[in-house]
Amino acid sequence: MDITGTDVSPNNFPGQSGAGVKIGLDADSYSVTESGGPFGYAASFSADCSGTIGVGESKTCTITNDDIAPELTVIKTVINDDGGTATASDWTMDITGTDVSSTGFPGQEAPGVTITLDAGAYSVDESGGIANYKKSLSTDCSGTIGIGESKTCTITNDDNVPLLGKGLILMNVWLTRQGDKIPPADCLSGDDIAALAEALDHPIASPDPKDPSQPQQLAAFEFEMHYDATKVCVTLTEGAAWTAAGAVCFVEDSNTKPQLEGVARIGCVTAGKGHNINELEPLALISIYPQPEIYSQAKPNQNNGVVVQVNNVNCDLSDEQGQAIPISGCHDVAVTFRYLEGDVNPNCVVDAADIQTIAFRWGVAKGSLIYNDFLNLEPSGAQADDDIDINDLQFVYGRFGSTCDDPHPPQEPVNPLP
Repeated sequence: MDITGTDVSPNNFPGQSGAGVKIGLDADSYSVTESGGPFGYAASFSADCSGTIGVGESKTCTITNDDIAPELTVIKTVINDDGGTATASDWTMDITGTDVSSTGFPGQEAPGVTITLDAGAYSVDESGGIANYKKSLSTDCSGTIGIGESKTCTITNDDNVPLLGKGLILMNVWLTRQGDKIPPADCLSGDDIAALAEALDHPIASPDPKDPSQPQQLAAFEFEMHYDATKVCVTLTEGAAWTAAGAVCFVEDSNTKPQLEGVARIGCVTAGKGHNINELEPLALISIYPQPEIYSQAKPNQNNGVVVQVNNVNCDLSDEQGQAIPISGCHDVAVTFRYLEGDVNPNCVVDAADIQTIAFRWGVAKGSLIYNDFLNLEPSGAQADDDIDINDLQFVYGRFGSTCDDPHPPQEPVNPLP
């Protein structure tokens, strides 16, 4: 407690609750303030903490410190640079903590939504939303928060949906863990996923048989995807335009019909006329998940990866009268699942743990109990030397700090076809 005035005694002392501390001073103007104290408390002063005091007069100053509720700002960012149409409010923000002022609310772009909560542990996640958006959370989306502290959590969703209709697309899916052999329908989880969309690559120009002056109006579609079910699972979801049009859709995929190994089908039909579906919006969204066996088929060296061919067949388009709409082709896709180069402890970053793993086996050759071909990184391919030497160690050292989001040297998609 800091007191200013004339002939104050004492003029500085530790705060005390209850009866407080009584001091003497000459009749004159005075003021009481405070210094020190912990962060995160707001001070309020009673009326007699400043003013003038007369001879024989007694006054009482009360300084109250109240802990300030922490504030957490939640920002939802949606990136639609690959054909997506989602908005922030399509997702629900879910907050856990103590005495949270709002535990769930629609996502909102910057400046976001600010809530209060008690000091302690907290976490932010999301639910709902649109399929085939890749989610990332900023550092302050979980942890602890103290009184008077402000933190900002940003959850970003990127559509990341290239169009199959544009031709052959090759995509890398970074793998981060080993898995056990499980049924196909149970592999539909995790972040290792190729997200694509089936769409037309040009507007429909064929004439309507009933009115040749007008192009045909898209009103129904179907297609199948054939793939190696021992390597991947495939799920299908109708595009947003078809949902908005109230189309009736059937889906047979790894989720709804796991007994159809290696085949996924989807078809949608509309009722009535005048839906005006934009034919360039995705017909359907395609999610390709790796089966556990695929994790053991790649190595974290150059040009590593397991290629899975997904063949698109039985494609049909129809207009509002049920007339077939001509199509020029039904494109396939090749998806390459591969590790981050040098990431021998697969966690999407090349760090000291990877260096230690290689260094521990430096000098061993095939036949040794501690030799592991997964760690034999250089040279790759037909020149494999079946030992772990300085080349393998340098392979990891030279990629130190590389991550799945920012691999160095770059790991561009590799075309497995001639």
